[in-house]
Amino acid sequence: VQDYVENHYEYTTEYYINFFEACDRLTKTNGRIGMLVPRSFMFLKSFQDFREDFIGGRGSFDFLAEYGIDILDNATVRTAGTVIRSGVKTEQEGSFIRLEDVEKGEKEQAFLHASFVDGVQDGIPRLYERDLDEFKLVPGIPLSYWVPRGLRELYRSNYFLDADKGGVDAE
Repeated sequence: VQDYVENHYEYTTEYYINFFEACDRLTKTNGRIGMLVPRSFMFLKSFQDFREDFIGGRGSFDFLAEYGIDILDNATVRTAGTVIRSGVKTEQEGSFIRLEDVEKGEKEQAFLHASFVDGVQDGIPRLYERDLDEFKLVPGIPLSYWVPRGLRELYRSNYFLDADKGGVDAE
């Protein structure tokens, strides 16, 4: 199976990413693909090409909910539910919901509250609307949707954060 995937799929050999790719091939332009997957694709370098393609190159993230642990019975993997729009190459905005710190029995209610009532719950931001091009500001394009745009823009500025020059003691 590994050899087949390496020879027939573009992205790194990780079956859930390869399944995204297979679904993308079958989906019409502007169609949507929804899955519950490990959140590892959001940050790991091996998935950078996938992220680059689906923040406006080959498609776009319409929606992502980061659930954390305890969304699936007996699973110890951090999960994300995502909806990707296929074949969209224009500037897009995505909705992101952060629920990883919510207790298992409260995730559904927190999701509904963030989606339809208020994006802030008990002073904690849950709903984030992001221009997908913002993610390109940070090398590696991590899907760190909770990071403010101003902080991402530091990567493009002439300012450098240097602990030694800033007088910060690393101890």
